[in-house]
Amino acid sequence: MPEWLELFTVALLGLCIGSFLNVCAYRLPLGESIVSPASRCTSCGRTLSWFDNLPVLSWIALRGRCRTCKAPVSWMYPTVEIITSLVFVITYLTYGLTLMSLVRVAFACALIVLFITDLQHKILPNAITLPGIVVGFVCSFFLPPGWVSSLIGLIVGGGFLWAIAEAYYRFRGQEGLGMGDVKLLAMIGAFLGWKLVLLTLVFASFTGSLAGGLLIASGRGNMNTRCRSAPSSPSARCSPPRGASRSLTGTSASTSESASIRAARHHRARRRAGGGRRLGAAAIRVGCERNASSPARLFRLAAPGRRPAGRRFKTPCTGAGDDGAG
Repeated sequence: MPEWLELFTVALLGLCIGSFLNVCAYRLPLGESIVSPASRCTSCGRTLSWFDNLPVLSWIALRGRCRTCKAPVSWMYPTVEIITSLVFVITYLTYGLTLMSLVRVAFACALIVLFITDLQHKILPNAITLPGIVVGFVCSFFLPPGWVSSLIGLIVGGGFLWAIAEAYYRFRGQEGLGMGDVKLLAMIGAFLGWKLVLLTLVFASFTGSLAGGLLIASGRGNMNTRCRSAPSSPSARCSPPRGASRSLTGTSASTSESASIRAARHHRARRRAGGGRRLGAAAIRVGCERNASSPARLFRLAAPGRRPAGRRFKTPCTGAGDDGAG
């Protein structure tokens, strides 16, 4: 097979896998199956045809809207598909068609899903991090960095963050770091080894301190900004009190589900009950708000009978039913 054809095949495969990653990022926080039902519009519930489910192309052809209800489809979906395709191409050019390529691609895909769920719901699903730790360590018996480096990286990565979380709790009397972060760094250590996990720690600490310092200097935040910025959407890093349950939906979250998850579930229940897209003035309005200063679309809950002035709330449509292809 010509090299250009191999490269094209790898890029096309990356687009398809990227579409599947969108499904995972949408359904895992809701505790839904990533296999069934088929892709559908989350606004009107219509099952998508195959030509509405083509990665990137369907989103462009439909101009970022559902074919049936015309609800907007976030540009995040084609973006994830394109990024995943680029990851596949770069990995292929670096390692070729080898087992190492497969492992590195799997690791990158896990990180992409975790990034999306953390951005949208502030949770890091155990369904990704825990199997990732096992897979990374098992693969190290056959591939770099070797099982010794992988084991040390797993212990150092997870153990270091756990020690910080424990020390913070004992010093401040409250938890400032969720176990999702601990499992994430343990997974990174299992795949990359102790040297690169230390580099990850240094880089993450530097960028986090820089971002936090800028927020504090600008007067837009303080030491507790992350926890207080979304009181109805508990962060995976804002863990429950000691002795409380750490997970309700298979994720490292706090004692209650995030607002975005409750919002999506409420809307799906209303739709199945025949409530349609309009819920009435006395009902809880669930919407998707565009924020010009943020690339993410933030879910919010409004109290019954109230509607924030100057804001228009709409029920979100992810188009390709989760994968956003159209």
